[in-house]
Amino acid sequence: MSFASHGAEAAAAIGAAAIYRKMREPARQNSPFRRAWELNLRLALGELDSLAHESEAPGDSTSSSDVTDPGRPAAKPFVYVALGDSAAQGLGASSIARGYVPRIAAGLEAALDRRVILLNISLSGGTAESVLASQMPLLSGLQAGSTAWAPDLVTLDIGGNDVSLQRLSVEDFSSLIDTICRGLPRPAVVANIPTFKPLASAERAALLSKAIDDAAKENGCGLVDLHGVSEDMSAREYMFTHHAADLFHPSDAWYHRWSELFMEQIASILGFVPPNMSAVPDWSGASKLRVE
Repeated sequence: MSFASHGAEAAAAIGAAAIYRKMREPARQNSPFRRAWELNLRLALGELDSLAHESEAPGDSTSSSDVTDPGRPAAKPFVYVALGDSAAQGLGASSIARGYVPRIAAGLEAALDRRVILLNISLSGGTAESVLASQMPLLSGLQAGSTAWAPDLVTLDIGGNDVSLQRLSVEDFSSLIDTICRGLPRPAVVANIPTFKPLASAERAALLSKAIDDAAKENGCGLVDLHGVSEDMSAREYMFTHHAADLFHPSDAWYHRWSELFMEQIASILGFVPPNMSAVPDWSGASKLRVE
């Protein structure tokens, strides 16, 4: 074999290794992002507990949060809870602050002129079953001070991992997602599943997405139509512009669009004008999201 052939083979091997490492980047974010959100959850719960004790003190006349009047300064922060899977964790983004969940928190701060306390209790690899089994019980068990509390907003993205869960029938998924939507605190905004084109599983993804549409509408949840928006894109644009290197998790551009679509629904429900998400600075708590 010639020196040139050796060189070509070595270059090809190095290139393949580099591509593999790049494609693995979202997977390597899994543990660091999870730990960052767990720490944020602990800090947020501690702050809510302190606020609750202050409001329970004699002589405190602070009213409960008013979430629909952006023009009036609020004494209490806006409490936002995110449920979901690795997309809610932000896997695939260039930084944890670029995920759609902290961008929604940033948009709320810009629109409402009040600080947002964000509790992200999503689970990477989450499915409809795990939302019911772990995330919703955790949400219902949260309390501040001596009393349980209800968040000002809940968002949910789920179903992407259920597409590959072949033991789960469409009918069973429909039942699960209906139970979830029925049990979510209000106001709640739910996203359906982005298209899986050009994969063979695109048809199943569309069926599960339709089940989410039906459950959200039937139970009075706001609906973010990620499926419809992604279906309108060309396969090339969708796969290579709107996905991270693993071609599964969203890229910054796709997370940005998610945040815009979520904010449109949230603004409609809460009664404010959605901000220009391209001009919104990072969420105030982003600096405390320590990714290690």
